[in-house]
Amino acid sequence: MLRQLGDFPNKRVVEYATINVHIKNGLLPINLRSYHWEHDENSMVTVSVSPTGRLREKSIYLESLELAEEFSVYLHKQFSQRKYKLDYSLEVIVETSSRGKSISRWKTNDSQEVKVLLEFQERT
Repeated sequence: MLRQLGDFPNKRVVEYATINVHIKNGLLPINLRSYHWEHDENSMVTVSVSPTGRLREKSIYLESLELAEEFSVYLHKQFSQRKYKLDYSLEVIVETSSRGKSISRWKTNDSQEVKVLLEFQERT
């Protein structure tokens, strides 16, 4: 379990695990593509995933590194059926933030949704 709000000397800091997806810009859904001047179709762009496994810009906030790693295994299975199955990479990282209350709330919600999804996958 990662450190919670109040565990650091600065009581506003919180720690969370997140998953970054590195994928070619041209393979992203249109709403997530980067139209920045330096990005072309083959540029690698970093996005995240939702607790249901869909690509999105907002980070996912998970309460433990183990949960993030389990979820990344699930994502590899899901992404193997998509058009970018050969052109992506997942990165599980631990971050800290001083937005303690917001991150703590998001971390609880996202972690719960991921746990429910993984439990459902185990049963099927």
